[in-house]
Amino acid sequence: MLSLVSGKLALKYSGSNIDAMKAISHAAKERSLADFQATLKKFKKELEEDATVQKHLGKLYQTMLEQNLCRIIEPYSKIQVSTSWGEVRV
Repeated sequence: MLSLVSGKLALKYSGSNIDAMKAISHAAKERSLADFQATLKKFKKELEEDATVQKHLGKLYQTMLEQNLCRIIEPYSKIQVSTSWGEVRV
């Protein structure tokens, strides 16, 4: 992604929209949900204008969250999840 937006031809499109996409790309590459959320706050206007971008960012966030949770529990052979069925409404 970085090479696409840093090339000579892409310079005429530089601006806050491109900076926002660079920051999202960096957060995804680093697998950092904190950076992702900080970028969403910093570039709120640029990222919320386009419904398509908003939809893809939602999917990217869910994917990153799932990957991080898998990375956390991966070293364990067993995980105990206690649930009170009286509190869970399925």
